[in-house]
Amino acid sequence: MKTFYTFLLCFTFSCLHAQLESANWYFGVKAGLDFSSGTPEVVYDGAMSTGEGCASISDPDGNLLFYTDGTKVYNREHITMPNGNFLLGNSSSTQSAIVIPYPNDLNKYYIFTVGADDMALPNNTNNTGFNYYIVDMSLNDGLGDVLPYNAPQNKLMELTSEKVTAVAHANGQDFWVLTHFEDKFHAYLVTEEGVNTTPVISQIGPYIDPDVYPVNARGYLKLSPNGKKVGIAHLTNLLLEDIPEEVINYEPYYTNMNFANTYNGYTAVYDFDDETGMVSNEITLSEVGSPYGLEFSSESNYLYFAYDYHEPYDENPSPAWLKAELIQYDLNASDIANSAIVIFDEYTPTYQTFTARGALQLALDQKIYYSPTLYSGSVYFGHSLFIIHSPNSAGTAANFEYEALKINSDENPNHYLSFGLPPFLTSFFRAGIEFNGEILNSGTCLGNAINFSVNSNQEILSINWNFGDGNTSTELNPTHTYALPGTYTVEAIVITTHETLTLTRDVSIHPYPDAVNAHLTQCDFNGDGLAFFDLSLADELVTTETGNTISYHLTMEDAMNGENELTSPYFNLSNPQTLYVRVRSPHSCVSYSELTLSTYEVEIQTVSDIAQCDLENDGFEFFNLEDKNSEIEALYTETVQILSFHESDWDAEMNLNPLNLPYQNSSNPQTIYVRVQTSGCVEIVSFQLILYELPFINLSNHEICPDSVQPMDAGSGFSSYQWHGLQGSDLNQPLDQQTVVISNPGEYSVTVTNEENCEFQDFFSISVSEIPSISEIVISGDGSATIHASGTPEFEYSLDGIFWQSSNVFHGLTPGDYSVYVRDGNGCISLKENIGVLEIPNFISPNKDGKNDSWVIKGISHYPDVHIRIFDRYGKLFVDRLNHKNSEVWDGTYLGRVVNSGSYWYIIQLSDGRKYVGALAVKNY
Repeated sequence: MKTFYTFLLCFTFSCLHAQLESANWYFGVKAGLDFSSGTPEVVYDGAMSTGEGCASISDPDGNLLFYTDGTKVYNREHITMPNGNFLLGNSSSTQSAIVIPYPNDLNKYYIFTVGADDMALPNNTNNTGFNYYIVDMSLNDGLGDVLPYNAPQNKLMELTSEKVTAVAHANGQDFWVLTHFEDKFHAYLVTEEGVNTTPVISQIGPYIDPDVYPVNARGYLKLSPNGKKVGIAHLTNLLLEDIPEEVINYEPYYTNMNFANTYNGYTAVYDFDDETGMVSNEITLSEVGSPYGLEFSSESNYLYFAYDYHEPYDENPSPAWLKAELIQYDLNASDIANSAIVIFDEYTPTYQTFTARGALQLALDQKIYYSPTLYSGSVYFGHSLFIIHSPNSAGTAANFEYEALKINSDENPNHYLSFGLPPFLTSFFRAGIEFNGEILNSGTCLGNAINFSVNSNQEILSINWNFGDGNTSTELNPTHTYALPGTYTVEAIVITTHETLTLTRDVSIHPYPDAVNAHLTQCDFNGDGLAFFDLSLADELVTTETGNTISYHLTMEDAMNGENELTSPYFNLSNPQTLYVRVRSPHSCVSYSELTLSTYEVEIQTVSDIAQCDLENDGFEFFNLEDKNSEIEALYTETVQILSFHESDWDAEMNLNPLNLPYQNSSNPQTIYVRVQTSGCVEIVSFQLILYELPFINLSNHEICPDSVQPMDAGSGFSSYQWHGLQGSDLNQPLDQQTVVISNPGEYSVTVTNEENCEFQDFFSISVSEIPSISEIVISGDGSATIHASGTPEFEYSLDGIFWQSSNVFHGLTPGDYSVYVRDGNGCISLKENIGVLEIPNFISPNKDGKNDSWVIKGISHYPDVHIRIFDRYGKLFVDRLNHKNSEVWDGTYLGRVVNSGSYWYIIQLSDGRKYVGALAVKNY
């Protein structure tokens, strides 16, 4: 039998019956107020001193949680939270921070911080931008702590003006956080999933020049309590080009001194769409004076601005007076700008600088509090808040009271106002119809009774209710239950002691999500009945609806309380086992069902391995795993519905990280796990990826001599060989053996294969070297021979073809005949050249003493027609003749006379081309 459970969850604000989150205010110099009793009580326990910005938050019962100036967070004991320092706001920022609840988590809150430019000049900003933080009140023994800042996620904008406000989304669960920069509104949506860091941007209104920060950045931004309007105050609307040259030359901080601070500002009101976050329909209210604070009435029908004007007092023309005005605008008027009514004005001396400037803030008592700050130099000494007692009334009926609430005393004198008051989520102050005591609640689940009431600061005499489904009531606080889901418009005609109001609110009645009992099976491979289950596979079995949140629990109590959610993968405890399913709709309506887990024993199938050759020999290759599909599918009688490949057994069981195909292995060998889902269950099989090493050889290129051969050896250890490219007579030998002999030049290759049938082909070339030639042989008279050769170096030289030397010079040769050989680097030997060695004297003494009187060359008589030339040092030719087998070559005379003593040079050229060159000394003494 199917079990079906339905319960109502606590909405985002469903526990906020007292609506006292804004009960505690901390601001100024250690100033504080407590509104939890319904009327403000001055408190003196604050630890914070701030020039402008501040924010605070309390729990639904009005108990203080924490407060901040945008840089430091103080807990309820007025001690800085452990991680509550160095937030990126600025206490000199108009609205340095705002605190809003964390949707659907009563322990957490968001702090949004706004930076500022203190005394900044153009292009010299210290603005820290728009950031957010999370405070978890469950930490630090319930005193709370700030979670670590996560850059860049937590930085929403690099630069921003000093403005921030927030309101509930139209759905009553989420929030909009709004800020402004230049001519754009940035609306950030906050849901239970977190902050959407992509804002909704509305470009509208004047361009507020950031080069004239900080003055252009100042002034408040507020959303109306009903979420339909936006009000903005720009303290100045100054362009950098408008600042006179003499001001720039005179004032060192010309964007934050007298001229800039007295320049006219700008105020406007816009429409806001609390469903989309868009800002539209600008209405300019004023372009004179310096506006700072602003606030909406609780019923969002009036808007108030605080201005100061730098103009002389009527009775004293001195400019040393400052005019302050508090102006009310009627948002229901056909001409809102011309509906302005001054409900307060005053002239004050400028030694109390910026007396008129101060925040306007709506409170729980639906009154607006105004902090016109007394400030001189760097000292604050304002002591009393002004109050608008009836801000929902027109003109003087708004009941403005001057210096209405003193925030210090004789016993506690050191507590003063500054410019700021803490802003809150404006929806906290919404006046109108309440559902179950909640202004922000937009509906409930079908079948739940709703208690209706009206939130008003006036005494209610009677109410006529129309619930939008044909039912009515005249009770002040009726209870009604809707029969069908849908959206109904509730109307309340309220008669108070002052007026008759017609209020309407839409209430949404949400159906419960579908939740059916389901069964999830898993294969049992070892017979113990236990296995891992991917619980997410049951989601679509339990409900076919989208957008629901589904969780699994061991007990129904845990499911009902939303506690001890089981994580996936889950290892069952028994076979079968029942889990309890909690299905929550986006509107927090919850249904329950059961999930049965069971296993059955299966036989583990065997899959063959994939083996292939490693083409790069680096241990990695791509594998086409889908080649295994048909083999795996053939193992099962049932149809394989899903088949995926994984790197680990765990991933396969949990259906995590399926492999992209083709797949490159990460190790060798490597086990691959296959998740096989049939109509029966999910089974895991495996196989290995194996890479075989590729064989490798590296044969060298060779040059051979003409008419010679080159043996080639591919090496041993291979299962097969095949030689390619051989030609002519080289083909007359086996080409499938380890060695071959090659005689012809050409390009060749050999393919070798190993035992794993992986093959490798190596390429090489054979070329024929030219025979070296002897180009010249020079034989000197000292018995040396120098041989010059051409061809392929390096050369070796020999005179007998047996003994070789690398030098081309042979020394100390005795007269006689020799055969010269040259061998190149390839071992090719030149043709033989014959030479004869002469014994050539190096001097003569033609003095007729019978000793060395003539130049006699031994061995020259063996050579016919020897050309002999003799020169002196100046190149004069003394002998130039052919000598025919005559040993006596020259008698030392020229034209019949003995030549002078000195050095002479000779060239002896044999008929076979050999040449002898040398020096000959003639000594006539």
